[in-house]
Amino acid sequence: MIFYTCIVVVGVTGNFLVCHAIFSQARRKTNDMFILNLAVTDLGTCAISIPFDMAEQISKHFLFGKVMCSLLYPLQTILMGTSVLTLLAVSIERYKAIVTPLQPKLRGKLAKAMLIGSWVLSVAVVAPYMVVLKYVNRQCIESWPVPAHAKTFTFVLFVVLYAVPMVIITYCYVRVLRRIHRDRPVSLLVASSLMSNIAIKRRARQNLRLVKMFVTAVVAFALCLLPNHV
Repeated sequence: MIFYTCIVVVGVTGNFLVCHAIFSQARRKTNDMFILNLAVTDLGTCAISIPFDMAEQISKHFLFGKVMCSLLYPLQTILMGTSVLTLLAVSIERYKAIVTPLQPKLRGKLAKAMLIGSWVLSVAVVAPYMVVLKYVNRQCIESWPVPAHAKTFTFVLFVVLYAVPMVIITYCYVRVLRRIHRDRPVSLLVASSLMSNIAIKRRARQNLRLVKMFVTAVVAFALCLLPNHV
């Protein structure tokens, strides 16, 4: 339980600081919006999901009644699904910015629509789970009218909120990294003949650093979620 407590304290504090830092900015970039959405989902997981799970493990019963039975476990899945879809949006934004820079960028209303869509899709996919959860004998259990529907639901959940997003994310970042490494010699050649040498190098380093950061986050997130879908 000490381990869980540390996760809650560090997670809530860290994600709250991220949210505060982004809200404090006068102008927020597209990446800031995506990072804010990730911080909100992580904050929800640390502040709501983990404490309720801790209480249930300690008591060996579900202590929070019928309504929370229908909401709590679906909320956990919604938060995880929204995080995955937000990482998908980030990968698409990086792809458009680096691989196809001449095409319209992912900004403003389109970025907001993608973030809202990530929540809507997660809720829509998880909605059946809210219906089948029943509070019986101080336990929160699944009660599917047809047992086979449970496997169907799990499969849809895996495909929509894990497998397909991860395939697209992998494709986007492979293309991005290939483009960055391919363009590096060209950038250095151009920079050597222009006054913008420092600016070009700085932009290349920023792109590479940002991509590496998100790739690391995606790999860690994918590995942590995989046991839930196996």
